[in-house]
Amino acid sequence: MARRLERPTRHTITEPGRLARELAAVRAQGYALTYEEMTAGSCSAAAPVVVAGRPVAALGIVLSARRARELPRLVEPLRAAAAGIAGAYER
Repeated sequence: MARRLERPTRHTITEPGRLARELAAVRAQGYALTYEEMTAGSCSAAAPVVVAGRPVAALGIVLSARRARELPRLVEPLRAAAAGIAGAYER
């Protein structure tokens, strides 16, 4: 029997099918956004640091949920920073 996922907030995704779809979308778009899924009152964005085709780290930012509307416009700078770190890692 699979262990149930913890639900730290009411926004946390715990249903296996929904979580699988969310993870597939994250892989396809190359970043993740969360809205109060881990901590009430906060939202976040994260992008992988990919070296030789494999994720070796991640770079993320956390904002107050009151500033959630700003999160989507921060995705591209975050992805660029993660790519820059990957480039430095490969040198």
